[in-house]
Amino acid sequence: MHVVTPSDVARFIDVTKRNLFTLAENLVDLGYRFADTESPIQLADVIDIERVQEIEANEGQLPTLYAAWYRTFRRVNFCQATEQLSLPNSHALAGLGLNCPLVFLDLNTCLELRKDLTQAGVRTMVSARRIIPTGGSASNCAPKGVWIPDGAIDPILYDEGAVPMTMAWEVSTAFAAGGFPFWDHLFRRRRFKSPIANTPSFREILPALMRNLTLY
Repeated sequence: MHVVTPSDVARFIDVTKRNLFTLAENLVDLGYRFADTESPIQLADVIDIERVQEIEANEGQLPTLYAAWYRTFRRVNFCQATEQLSLPNSHALAGLGLNCPLVFLDLNTCLELRKDLTQAGVRTMVSARRIIPTGGSASNCAPKGVWIPDGAIDPILYDEGAVPMTMAWEVSTAFAAGGFPFWDHLFRRRRFKSPIANTPSFREILPALMRNLTLY
């Protein structure tokens, strides 16, 4: 498990930024199409930084790593285009983006998502603390997100019932598997069985996915 210390936050964000752009380039070279047609990585600007300040003023402190993240990235979304997710098995990238962990939506979208969760009956406020969903959900359908105010560095992002996951662990695990730890986990099993009809050629393309990535 990768643990971020107070002195390590800036380095973690810097390595993550370089890895995201490197992985995006590797994926484009392989022919991967992103669900976000504008860009899988959008960097923060002055308005995004002000949004962080507004949220902290109105709802309380963001965890240290999240405050640094949203002052650096507006949005990260490595989900695969829907039409490519359902490609036939003959295509090396068929279904590669299933359960993609590299999804951290912009703060405005996160707050809209919280409204949607509240309307759907999901508890989004407990004892004066409110969740900031980041986008995506765990295998138990619980939304990924952190509860604020929280002065911790990197609190639990979600818990599927096995080992609680933090942002640092989620991101570092993703890069250690070329961006797609779901397939890395499945292909390591003695008896491989895909949960979907199509399966990517994960082992064959993994070296290309890993090209020039820095592990933490």
